[in-house]
Amino acid sequence: MTVNLSAFPGEKQGESGKVSLDDALYHIRVMACRVICDSMLLFPCYFNRLINDRYAPIRRITLTTLVEKNQIDAIPELTNSLVDSHISVREVARFYLNSVTKIDFANHYLDYMWGDNTKSLVTAIIALGEVGGPEHVEILAEYASHVDIKIKRAALRGLSLLSCEQFLELFYIALQSDNNGLSVEGYRGLRKKAHLIDSNRLLNVLLKSSEIHVVKYVLRLFAAINKWDQLCCLLSALQMINEDNIRVEIKAQLRKWISSFNRSVQAKPSSFDVEVVNKLLDRYQQDLSDKVVKNIKFMLR
Repeated sequence: MTVNLSAFPGEKQGESGKVSLDDALYHIRVMACRVICDSMLLFPCYFNRLINDRYAPIRRITLTTLVEKNQIDAIPELTNSLVDSHISVREVARFYLNSVTKIDFANHYLDYMWGDNTKSLVTAIIALGEVGGPEHVEILAEYASHVDIKIKRAALRGLSLLSCEQFLELFYIALQSDNNGLSVEGYRGLRKKAHLIDSNRLLNVLLKSSEIHVVKYVLRLFAAINKWDQLCCLLSALQMINEDNIRVEIKAQLRKWISSFNRSVQAKPSSFDVEVVNKLLDRYQQDLSDKVVKNIKFMLR
């Protein structure tokens, strides 16, 4: 379906002066959506096509337009959009529903989770984390042990949005998974609770794992902890790990440590042993390069 671009006089037009909802370019599709939404004639005809578009911004623009035209009649569609796959559409739906009706969103999502229709289960679990409270933490933790990987990932994502310190172990377990999707949810959850991360625990995960995706996520988590603890962990890992591909990642993280030093490194704690670190640097000077070793030693002063 093509529409006239004349509604956007400031935009560059093609030879036909038209844009299409089926265009491969995302911004062209969005422009077509806006033209249709501005048309009293076209909008009703193409509403179902737009509200089910694969691009979340198009669904969001369509939903907003529907509400602006008739807020009361939009309630059923707003309710359906509470379990949209994209958070921005869910937030728009919750915002407008709050202004026209009283609804307990947490209970609404629990109804989805405990109902017979499992189509929107994954989204409902994540959304419960978005709107839930402490009383919902244990419910989400139960789903984190589900056999279905998608449901398990959703539960971890929902948990990460709540105060879930008592279930931090679930994120450590997920981080070490051979499934990259689970591992990334473990990483994201721990990243949000960086102040609770045990650097020695992370180092043990790094030493035990042979999965390169786990190694990368652990090294990213090192960047979230105290910089001096990070330096000690990286040098210790370099001392104990022999796999070349993992050592490459460790060296890359050490270079990042150096580049971020002036911006984010706190004063050295009294427990920090400069002599031990200097000995490790001397041992791996050839492996790390003279430049890296000299830079780190200069920063240790």
